[in-house]
Amino acid sequence: MTGMKKIWIRITIFIFTLASIFAYAGGDEVVVIYNTRVPASEDVAKHYAKVRHVPQNQIYGFSLTANEEMSRDEFRNSFQMPLARRLEYDGLWKFGPVKIPAGEYFMMGDNRNNSYDSRFWGFVPRSNIVGTPLLIYMSIDAPEQVWEPGHIGMRFATYLNALIHPRDVRWRRLFHTF
Repeated sequence: MTGMKKIWIRITIFIFTLASIFAYAGGDEVVVIYNTRVPASEDVAKHYAKVRHVPQNQIYGFSLTANEEMSRDEFRNSFQMPLARRLEYDGLWKFGPVKIPAGEYFMMGDNRNNSYDSRFWGFVPRSNIVGTPLLIYMSIDAPEQVWEPGHIGMRFATYLNALIHPRDVRWRRLFHTF
């Protein structure tokens, strides 16, 4: 085990210990998740759950990357969707019709499998909407990390690449009006 990994585990244990001292949850609104690829994380999760009185059936282990970065696809496929399925199966989360509150809107991106939208950050109050979309001016089939915050260089390169490889442009979406 590398020195950095040992430090990370110690910091994690320290944070979970402090958090468990100051927080209490009856169990209904909390699930505890740990990484099965980091052996010590299960013990930390069980200790945290015990101190917070979280039932054993609300502790979940997932095989996640040990890296500090995870792509949207990795997050969705190895964590988000498996967690949602397990929570639904265990009766802790129910999917179904959702009522959108009056004066709020559900926003969905044009690339629903690769868009952060209302499914992730909730409904949008009307007061936060400042304009009306007119048209899709560009739609390129590109790796998802291109659209992540802070990757402006990769995004610029993607647009340049579309000039060289026009097959990457989603032509049927271009200049689609609303």
